[in-house]
Amino acid sequence: MFRSLWIIVLLKLNYLCFADHYKGGSLSWKPTNPSSLVSPIQIIITRRYSWTLSRYQCDETTISNLTSFNDTLSSTPPTLNCISSTAACTSSLYQNISTDLYCTDFSTVFQVSTGSNYTIESLALNSIIDVAGRGASWANEILTNSWSLVTHIDLTPISGKINTSPVTASLPIFQFYVNELSVIQILAYDWDDDQVVRCRWSQQSPLDECGNICSDLPNAALNSLDCFLTWLPVLRSEDIANGLTKSTYVVAITTEDFVNASSTTALSSVPHQVLVQVSTRPSGVCSSRPTISGFPRRNLACYGVSVGSTSFFRFQSTVSCLNDTIIDFVSTTPLFVQRSVIYQISNYTWGVNISLVTTAAQIGLQPFCMAAVDNYGQTSNQFCIMVAVGAVNPALPSPTFVQSTASPVGTVMATQTRFSVQATLPLRRTKLNNTYISIYRLGVGLIHQIDCKYSTDIYFFSNTLIFFVTDPKWVLGATYYIVFTDGVATADYFCGTESTGFSSSTAWRFTIWNPSLSSTITSSTTTSTLSIYTVTTIGTSTTSINTLLTTTGIAAVTMRTTTTTTSSTSTSSTSTTTTTATTTTTTTTTTTAYIPSVDILYPKDFENQCAQTILVGTIIINLVGLALHSFAMIGLFVKMLKKYQDEFLQTRNERRMHLQALANTENDDDDEEIYELEDFEDDSDEDEDDDDDDDDDDDDDEEDDSEDDEDDDDEEEETSV
Repeated sequence: MFRSLWIIVLLKLNYLCFADHYKGGSLSWKPTNPSSLVSPIQIIITRRYSWTLSRYQCDETTISNLTSFNDTLSSTPPTLNCISSTAACTSSLYQNISTDLYCTDFSTVFQVSTGSNYTIESLALNSIIDVAGRGASWANEILTNSWSLVTHIDLTPISGKINTSPVTASLPIFQFYVNELSVIQILAYDWDDDQVVRCRWSQQSPLDECGNICSDLPNAALNSLDCFLTWLPVLRSEDIANGLTKSTYVVAITTEDFVNASSTTALSSVPHQVLVQVSTRPSGVCSSRPTISGFPRRNLACYGVSVGSTSFFRFQSTVSCLNDTIIDFVSTTPLFVQRSVIYQISNYTWGVNISLVTTAAQIGLQPFCMAAVDNYGQTSNQFCIMVAVGAVNPALPSPTFVQSTASPVGTVMATQTRFSVQATLPLRRTKLNNTYISIYRLGVGLIHQIDCKYSTDIYFFSNTLIFFVTDPKWVLGATYYIVFTDGVATADYFCGTESTGFSSSTAWRFTIWNPSLSSTITSSTTTSTLSIYTVTTIGTSTTSINTLLTTTGIAAVTMRTTTTTTSSTSTSSTSTTTTTATTTTTTTTTTTAYIPSVDILYPKDFENQCAQTILVGTIIINLVGLALHSFAMIGLFVKMLKKYQDEFLQTRNERRMHLQALANTENDDDDEEIYELEDFEDDSDEDEDDDDDDDDDDDDDEEDDSEDDEDDDDEEEETSV
């Protein structure tokens, strides 16, 4: 008896700890420095839980003061535990997390509050563990109790860095009507831009990722790549049996990242659980849901903001039916978000102001979702973006005429098929739907559209986006303009931050050249009373494009306006009176003709015009070059000869004198040496004669000459001997 009493007491305490207040949540994690491979590795684990508002009370003051909020019944907050083997948990150095959460969002209409917190864990390098938050406290309307959130953490380096898990988000609750086909979009992004993200249903085994709500949404279809569900809402059979017109389901999704599209081994996994409320459509509810806008990017975009910055948004929602009002904005936001009270902008539009302050702890992906709620409890469609803290958004500078960032502009040929535009960052193909490049004919409408996610007519080369219009059906003389939706230009890093598009009909224009406007104008038989000639020049405006200009800025045509006046007179009379009436009719006709202001030359025309000039120029240049080369070589040879001739002569004379000296001192040398000296004797004697002439008087010249002759005879006799 005593033992049974204690069991009842323990069950009551367990009910107080885990009773009827859990409404979904998510987990994710990221390394503080993915490039650091020094153990231990610091990671930040982000927890987000939603509760019943009456149990976890929250208001704008709680959010503004950033104070933790707890269960009013003092139940124990869920602990995030390691559920891997004891050895794996111990070696990983993981410490269980049980810190309080800070309230970020609440909705009085749906009675839900959401809290979040960031916790730093220092784990050993190469750790592979599974971490889970679990309880038995689903809200009463779920008709079950057990819940489980599991994330897989793998700190094995990949290509020299630590992996970052995907991040998921959505509204805490979706509102649908019975038998109205609905879409549940889960926002899923990865900070690692080179990986593939896929979604799947959470599973009961082997890790119990979802408690007993793993297959709670009947007959829903999941698109794993784009992470959305399509579902035809129905009421639970239990609720119908109890006479209820409302049912609440749970969607349990697990998101994983992979090294490539063909891989089946997940690098990490994160859970996402959200409520879906279904009811029969009440009478008086507007057939159209409210609309919502306010983010600087389109729905599901990745939007970059700098660390420490403050961003301001004004969300506004418009109703379509008389007497409808907006009474609430249900949301999922990061920490440090402030919002104003709801205020009315016009008869059908209400707004709320939002401010977001980013910190260093938030570097990475921070989800942000909003939806408006009208006075019947009907919500607008979900509007979500992923805020990339620490990232930069690419930009598409406005096309200009001269040195344009876009091509072509102005007047182009009818064969034009290639178009390009430059961005401020390297680009890649977008991963999201509804991103289009559209070409409109001015005054007519859409004539061509390219799906930037799937089309093979679009290419990305670094900062340049290039697209082709295959088999164009341009109309001569017609003007066209190009429109980009948001997200056409997606940065090639992180989650793919997106640029804004442009939708103005004057942003990027071009006109197809009409050759018939260049034909000779024949004289008219009518008399022109006024002729006006207008020449189009380069304008100074940077907000509009003048289609009469070519891409070089030269006027393509001259407009000639002719006004012709024709007068006619008619006279009428009656037979009963003598009255006569005269009527004069004047008709004024104004015609406009387009006369080409410049001759249009094709590439072949340039070749023909320049062929003879280039040939003559080439011949002249070659002749002049040959002459200059010849003069330069001659001058070089003369200079070299002059430089070395004197040295050569001096060296030769010195050698002769040396050989003469040897001949005088060594008369007994062999025949080979005597013959060698013979060649130089005449020159040596002449040198000696010159010296003697300088010493003797002019009167003794003949005597010296005769002596020299005798010496020569004596030397010849010696040589012959």
